[in-house]
Parts: sequence; structure tokens; C-alpha cells
Amino acid sequence: MNEILEQWKANKGLGIVNIVNSDNAISLIAELLKKCYSANNNYKTLIIVKDYAYRTNVIGKISADNSIKEAVDKKLIRVYTNYYIEQQITVNYALDILIIANIGFVNQGNWYKIKEAKFKFFIDDNSSINNDTRKRVYEMVPVIVTKEIVENNSTTPVEERILPIHLDDATEATLSRVSEYINNSFAIFGNIDNLQYAISGNPQLNISAIDYCSRIASENGWNDRLDMSIELNRKIDEIYNPVSLQERASNTYKLIKQRINICADYNGKINAIIEAIQNDNLKNILIVCKSCEFASTVANEINAAFNKEICKPYHSKLNTTFIKDDNGEYILYKSGNFKGTKKLFGAQAQMSFIERDYNRGDINIIVANSAVNKALSVAIECVFIVSPMCLTIENYLYRLSSCQFSRPLKLYTLFCKNTIEEKALNNREIDKNYHKILNYDFSANNVKNNDIIIVD
Repeated sequence: MNEILEQWKANKGLGIVNIVNSDNAISLIAELLKKCYSANNNYKTLIIVKDYAYRTNVIGKISADNSIKEAVDKKLIRVYTNYYIEQQITVNYALDILIIANIGFVNQGNWYKIKEAKFKFFIDDNSSINNDTRKRVYEMVPVIVTKEIVENNSTTPVEERILPIHLDDATEATLSRVSEYINNSFAIFGNIDNLQYAISGNPQLNISAIDYCSRIASENGWNDRLDMSIELNRKIDEIYNPVSLQERASNTYKLIKQRINICADYNGKINAIIEAIQNDNLKNILIVCKSCEFASTVANEINAAFNKEICKPYHSKLNTTFIKDDNGEYILYKSGNFKGTKKLFGAQAQMSFIERDYNRGDINIIVANSAVNKALSVAIECVFIVSPMCLTIENYLYRLSSCQFSRPLKLYTLFCKNTIEEKALNNREIDKNYHKILNYDFSANNVKNNDIIIVD
């Protein structure tokens, strides 16, 4: 329970969690309210439940806790069934907290309430009678994933093949230079927190970035009265001048991200993906890349390799484009100044058409970025995770709740040898009851690499 609430807090008071047992869900609601009202006893809360019996149980549970009973008595906390609020109630005050105990029972008329609430906590109990609502809610707030939830919901058997990729000489040389700079920086700053203080200061201690850098400089023998005719002093000034330190910290932060992207978006992975698809006769494939840009590159290269369009990129950065209807004709604007001309579609609309094309067999591969759209609803036989810097397969099995995964699910994971990707892969935790690795021996690996990672 605490793990769920901590994740909800980290998500700035937004989240949805899957809990089937109603007693557990009601206990969680009570605990969430207890924590919220201990921070601010004037919050206005609306709880929407599916029926009167559920409402009675919720009120009984929260009223039994003296720390939140006062808020109930003052009507700061209101509990209504969806039917009642739909028919009778107009919420004419600003909501601070909205809790929906059974998201599948929320009707269309309540969407304005969902959007206006500052904090949102939703529970999916799998008793959904409105799949459109479920899909919209999952798009609106982040999914809260806990070990318990993964155990309950991610029991799909997985058969994984790991594909190691060797960097070319030029990329390896670039990566070596970047890693050397990062390692030297951490010899100066010590850890990622200190690096952040050197960039933006330490607000807890009320220390600015330049003051923090000046402290490091002083501790390493620098001052503004150094005799620059002495070579050692010139070297000290070059490295430990506070302005140089702040610039180095900023550059290091950027290079940590660049190092991740060099590995995650390495073009040498594309041929390995294409070969696996051809050799293993794979179909109905989801390919997950770290970035949207690389997802588009992978899709284009696959289509070129097969000399036809069997694959489309599926992400939020798709360029606007024209789309054809079921008859092969371009969709036109039906009204307005552009009536009769070809209609341009943005990324969100395109993803709906891409899903349509996949489901009817026009394509059989979708290439997404690491934050795969939660609304995706397709049948998947095989998944490629192009970098260990993406989420794990267990996360995707839970995140993509509307997809139908084959049992067992074929999984291919790619990584660049002797890089932070190999370290991340070695540090993975998998459930061996469901997840079998078919072709790789981790005990033979001994990767030595700076493990500082910054996730975009």
C-alpha cells in the first residue's frame, strides 16, 4: 500500500492502479485520504463509486478514522455513486482531489470533473463495462506499477533471446571519449547530486550553483589570487575555476544523456532486427525503441529491407500527413475553408489509423518509442526491446492492458556490448517462473563501466 501511495506522490498526485479486491481498494482510499488531510485539512474531495453498497462501505471505512472523519462531517469529502452524480449533482466548486473507485463505470458526462481536479487517483478493478472510458483514463494519468501488481497481472510466459551488438570503431572511440570525460567529472564532483548542485545550486541549503562550485574550487587549492606564471596554478585554474566547474557540470550532464542515446539509437541494431524477423519468420511484432526519432528510422529501414510497407512508426512525434480511406482515396476536409482538399492528420489521429491497419493485416509491425501509447489495442506475438534503457517487458505487459499477448510471448532484447546497456541488462531482475532466457549466459560477462544514468 505504501509503495502505491509513494508512487502516486512522486507522480504529483496522479495515477491509476489495478486492484481487484474491493476491501483492499477501500483501505487504500482511506489511507490516501489520511495522508492528504494530514497535509491539508481543507481539501475538497469527490469520490465516485459504482453503486450504493460500495458507497456505504467507503463511508464506513473513512468515517471510522478520526483523522478524516471531521472532513466527512464538514462535507469536504463527498462520496457519490456514478449514477447519482450523473443524474443529480452539479459540482460547482473547485475539486482538489478526485478519486474514482471503479473507472469502468464512469459515464461520458463526468469527464469535465475528471479534467478539472488537481489530484487524481483512479482504481481499475477489471469490472469495466466501458472500455472507451478505460482507454481514455489510461491515457490521462500514469500507471502505478508495484511488485504485487506485476505478479498479479504480468503472468504471461516470456521466451527471450538476447542479441548482443558490437559497436563500430568510430562509435566505440566516441563513446570512449565521452565516458572518460564523465569519469573525470565524477572524480571531481563525487556523485550525481553534487553534479546537480553545481548546475542549479542546493535550495535546501540555500546555496547557489556558483557558490557551490566556489566551495569545490577552494577545497582543491583554487583562489582568485593564484600566480598564473606557475604552470601548476594554471592547471588548477583550468580545472577548478568556479566558472569552469559549472560549465563542466553542465557539459557532463548533457554527455551522460548523449552516451545513453549513442547506445540506445545505434544504427547497427537495425540489421540484427531485420535478420531476426527474416530468420525466425516473425509476425505481429511490437518494436520498442528509446526515442521517437529512432523508431521512425527503424520502421523506414525495415520497409526498405522488405521492399514493401509492412511496418509503421507509432509515436507522438509523427509528422502531419495525408491519410487514405478504406477505398484508397485521400480523406478530404468536409467543411470549412479547406472543404474538398486533402486533410492533414496529426500524430494522435495517425496512431488510430496505424492501429486500424495493423488489426486488419495491412501491416504486421509497429515501432514505438519507450513510452508506448497506453491506448494501443492489438494482438502481439513478438516484442523487440531495442535497448535495456527502455522499460522491461513486465512493465509493457502491464502498461498495455488492452493488448492481447501470445502465450508464450517471444521477446528479443538488443544491447551494445561493453557499454552501460550491458550493465543495465546484467542488473535486470526477472521472474524465472514466467521469464526464460533461451540463448545467453550472464555469468560469462564482467562489465566495468561507469553506471551513471539519466532518464529523459
